[in-house]
Amino acid sequence: MNPRRSSAAIVSVVLTGSLVGACGGEEQPAVCADVDALRTSLTALQAFDIYDTNVLSDLAVVLDGIRAEVQQLAEDSSTEYAEEIAVVHTSTDDLETSANAAVDAPTTANVATLADDVDAFTASFQELRAAVGDTC
Repeated sequence: MNPRRSSAAIVSVVLTGSLVGACGGEEQPAVCADVDALRTSLTALQAFDIYDTNVLSDLAVVLDGIRAEVQQLAEDSSTEYAEEIAVVHTSTDDLETSANAAVDAPTTANVATLADDVDAFTASFQELRAAVGDTC
C-alpha cells in the first residue's frame, strides 16, 4: 500500500471514530442542531484525499463551514459550553493550518501533524458532544 494512502486512511479512521452518535429527537435547543451540523461537516471532511492536488479549495470550503458551525454553536450556547467550545476553536485553527500544509506539501511530517491535529480535533468535538449530550 502506498504510504501516502495509508496515512490518509489513518486520518479517515480517526475521523470516523468521532462521528458515532449525536443529538436526536424533536424540540431540542439550537445547540443540538449545531452539533449535528458540525458532525455532518466532519463527515464531509472524511471524503477528502489530501494527496489530490486539486482539493485545497474544496477542503478550505469544508473547513470554513466547520469554523462557521463552531461559531454558531458558540452563539447559541451563550456561555454554557464556553470551555469546550474554546478547545474546539483552538483545535479547528490547528486543523486548518496542518490541512493546508499537508495539501501544499504532503510530506510524512505534514501528514503526521495533520493526523495529530485530526486526533485533537476529534477529542475536542467528543468532549463538546459529551457536554451537550444531556441537553440533547
